Amino acid sequence: CLSTVGRRNRPSAGTAWIDGTRAWLAGIATSLSSPTYLTLLIILRSFSNLSRGQLGH
Repeated sequence: CLSTVGRRNRPSAGTAWIDGTRAWLAGIATSLSSPTYLTLLIILRSFSNLSRGQLGH
């Protein structure tokens, strides 16, 4: 019941969607700056390069 009441108290779905998008963008920004994302990106790049080399041969 409390969750539904909290949802009804929101001004509109548009503002909620904007807030959600802002939080999503903020999460992406923090994940982009984190070293774990950089290591994952490097691993993905090296893996894609290996797969390309195997396909080329």
